[in-house]
Amino acid sequence: MSNGPRLSFDKDLDTAEMETNKGLKLKPRTKRVPKADRQAALDHAAKTTTQKLEGHLQEALELGQEFIRIMASRKVPSQKGPTEASLEKEVARNWQRYILRINNDEFQPEGMGSAGALSLVFSCLLKLRDRTNIIEHECILLKQENVLLKKRLDDLEEYTNSLKNMKPLSSDVTPGYDSK
Repeated sequence: MSNGPRLSFDKDLDTAEMETNKGLKLKPRTKRVPKADRQAALDHAAKTTTQKLEGHLQEALELGQEFIRIMASRKVPSQKGPTEASLEKEVARNWQRYILRINNDEFQPEGMGSAGALSLVFSCLLKLRDRTNIIEHECILLKQENVLLKKRLDDLEEYTNSLKNMKPLSSDVTPGYDSK
């Protein structure tokens, strides 16, 4: 079976390599669990993790809707009452708690809560940018219309002044008839 002597035995081994393994046998750390019990435990863990993640998604949806509703409000700060101000603070606190809970969740990647919050804030900033652009565009249109209206008003004022400066027709001249 062997074609010659094994080459691995011809090499010299360090004494340190020989001393490191003294034949210590390790005992298994865990007991063997029957396959059915392992599958049941795995199914239970999967089910609880899925329910937890669905709960996170539902909470994120509700908080996101509240946040977007607050951002869509067109009230100026002087029109807001104490109830609305406290509601805004409560939503902000709820978001902070949610973000911290997601960031500390062992089943979520690190920073996942912050990533979700940042994407929500970014989408709101885009909507605010669009709203600002619309307002600026309408302001430009109003300025152009204002210039046109001023020009018309000046033309109308000039016309009325020219009518005031006209000499009245004399009684011997019939309008529309030339007396030559």
